[in-house]
Amino acid sequence: MAWGKVDDAQFEEFANKVSSLIKTDELKKQLERSTKRVGKRAMESVKSKTPEGQYPMGSGRTGGHLRRTWHVRGPFISDGIISMKIYNNTDYATYVENGHRTRTPHTAESIKRSRGVHWIPGEHMLMKTMFEIDDQLPKLLTPALKDFMRELM
Repeated sequence: MAWGKVDDAQFEEFANKVSSLIKTDELKKQLERSTKRVGKRAMESVKSKTPEGQYPMGSGRTGGHLRRTWHVRGPFISDGIISMKIYNNTDYATYVENGHRTRTPHTAESIKRSRGVHWIPGEHMLMKTMFEIDDQLPKLLTPALKDFMRELM
């Protein structure tokens, strides 16, 4: 017993269109471009938030090593998840990011502030950047990717 007739021609046309676009890897290329754009913006932001070392005049030391050693890898696409890795391989980067304990305060102001507890608060430059990028993500998608998605619909 039949309940009616279903015309699935439009669905078949849509499915064929999606299938052909996926086979050409155009979607993957657009996603990679968009993700690289997000990574570039994240790198700019995290570098600007990273503090430079402050050294006495004449010591011969300059700051900025931590800022210069940020790296981005990716995009990685697997199982429907697109990800990137933003990292700093400097040995003291985690201490600047999250904060750390010291044995003695460094300045008179630190001594007053510490009250016996010698803790240097973290800068949280990467965490702040991730929250910032998360809020901007819809704006950072490239117009080409938006057009590509509109074309599918």
